[in-house]
Amino acid sequence: MVVIDIGEPAINRSSAIGLDGYTIVSKGNPANGTGIITTIEIYADVATTGVRVGTFYATNGNTLKCRDSQYIGNIVHYYSSHPVTLDVVTGDYIGIYFTDGSIDLDADGSIGAWRIAGYYIEPGYEATYRLTTTWRISFCGTGSTILPPTVTTQAADNIGIGAGTLHDTITATGGENASERGFDYDYDSGVPYASSWTETNSYGVGPFEKALSGLTQGVTVYFRAKAQNPGGWGYGGE
Repeated sequence: MVVIDIGEPAINRSSAIGLDGYTIVSKGNPANGTGIITTIEIYADVATTGVRVGTFYATNGNTLKCRDSQYIGNIVHYYSSHPVTLDVVTGDYIGIYFTDGSIDLDADGSIGAWRIAGYYIEPGYEATYRLTTTWRISFCGTGSTILPPTVTTQAADNIGIGAGTLHDTITATGGENASERGFDYDYDSGVPYASSWTETNSYGVGPFEKALSGLTQGVTVYFRAKAQNPGGWGYGGE
């Protein structure tokens, strides 16, 4: 896995921003990977209340959309660190909302941040923001990338007339459970496979199987196992 970081370091800076009731999104240091943000760090100029943090992405210029968010609550003066679980995609930005307080910033003209009056930090909320190019704001997040699941294909059994049972094991989740798993199969070896079967739920490490019927008698069936999480599809051998 790769460490993801997003936003500017949460350090003591030369000034502070006290935009109570605003949604603020840092343009600095967009996410360097796709995965989960697990820690948020904030440097507050004063004790700050009603804090919510989230990930955002640009849909068109200064129009931003919230991907995911989580309520933190009240935070202390100076530095604080908070456990979270936030979805993030490469290129996303980190955002914050608070009801009362202020966050440290530098106004050095090198990074920038967006802001808008109001609460726009729920997943799916989209709005056009005002960009201030002189702000470098003291909050950031870290996490890790999600890799595709690791799967292995086992030999089929219960082979009968036009039928058989396919077997697979998810041996590693890649950081998040699979949301879909199944098999590709065909009478010819290799991709593309003519047929596919999948099921959807939340799947951790472990075996699964699928009984097939209606196959052509006396013809070899080639198959591979597969499973998908937010990191993509993982495939077993044929």
